[in-house]
Amino acid sequence: MRTLRWTLLLAAAGLCLTALLPAVSEAQKGNKKKSPEASEEKQTDEAKDRYITDVMVAYRLIEIGRDKDKPAPEALITAAGILKRLSKVSLAQLESKVTVEDDKGKEQKGAEEGKAPDLDAEAKDLLDDARILGAKQKLNLDPLIKAVEERANTRTVVGGPRQISRGIGGGQTHVHHLQVIGHQPMRFAFHSSIPLRVTVVRSDNDNPYAAGVIANAQTVFTPGGGNNPANHVPVTIRIHNLSGQSANYQVFVN
Repeated sequence: MRTLRWTLLLAAAGLCLTALLPAVSEAQKGNKKKSPEASEEKQTDEAKDRYITDVMVAYRLIEIGRDKDKPAPEALITAAGILKRLSKVSLAQLESKVTVEDDKGKEQKGAEEGKAPDLDAEAKDLLDDARILGAKQKLNLDPLIKAVEERANTRTVVGGPRQISRGIGGGQTHVHHLQVIGHQPMRFAFHSSIPLRVTVVRSDNDNPYAAGVIANAQTVFTPGGGNNPANHVPVTIRIHNLSGQSANYQVFVN
């Protein structure tokens, strides 16, 4: 019985090893196929995604740091460090066809081209605010602030995303028309000086991807295939200023 038991165990182990060997072999083949170029491309894609995530985290930290009831200077310092790093990245301009409508839906001529924010200057302002808040709260934040100010100004290599900055008048609506690739994840982020109504819709079938009254937001969506050989999908972004005052906004697309 003992001999039979050992025989069965060895046979089972042999079957398991036989089943595993092809899988290990295939995994090794897959590893061999990964070239340095593919690895670098993956790192670049991850860097693109991180840029949008990081810039939106920074803007959220600014909101927390400048809370009227409970200001948090440490949040401003962290946001300044993020913006200082991102200020070394040059973003390509987002190409889009934009139309401007008044509060009655009548099309107007031209759209005011907004200036992209100077992230390095914003970082300096945040550190100045943090100093003032720290003094009021009797906090010694100088070492942290100094560390951010003296951080090496290395240039971050990022191949994207693209962005557009514009000014929008009170009651106006800006309509942006883009072409994206079907079956590919699209990362969309938005930042504005005041809350604006934003909708993102697939133009050829009115499939909504995002909607809300926001000042900071980001999302990722994957549109279906395009009805054309190039697999391009039309997307419409509508930005409406509900207030009577002018505002500035940025759209990030990757």
